[in-house]
Amino acid sequence: MKSIRVGAFLLAFVCPAPAGAQTMLNLPDNREGWPWGFCVHQLHAQHEAEAASAIDELGAPWVRIDADWNGIETSDGVFEWSIMDKMVDTARAHGHLVFATLAYTPQWATDGAVRTGVPRSPDLYRHFVKATVERYRDRVKHWGMWNEPEQRTSGRGRSSSSWTTS
Repeated sequence: MKSIRVGAFLLAFVCPAPAGAQTMLNLPDNREGWPWGFCVHQLHAQHEAEAASAIDELGAPWVRIDADWNGIETSDGVFEWSIMDKMVDTARAHGHLVFATLAYTPQWATDGAVRTGVPRSPDLYRHFVKATVERYRDRVKHWGMWNEPEQRTSGRGRSSSSWTTS
């Protein structure tokens, strides 16, 4: 029964409307206003060209990638940008708009679990966010702050307000 509901949903949005039918959804002409894209987390080097081409074929303008703090800031103040650079450059070369999520605590910055532990200090996360946004300010305009911070496996179930700083 589930596949029938999914199929009906897809038909409603993919099939052209009959002549004279009222439009259910008005989409903007600009790509940035287009509401769909793909979450690719990390375009791995061996598959990034294939993934970007597949997204091209589907016509989705957006890609969501992870600005993985654990992989980027390998120790306090030491940054390894090569993977993030390649993901952003590949997406941009294909004309995709990038939404990057700033998340995943490195072990050196938390007393909790790597990737999901709460940062020891908001200043550690703030420093990473600032460095990352400054580096990509001309290529990434849209940012997400953490990934599901209210989940028990991500930040020990803390509310969003515990992640925000002034």
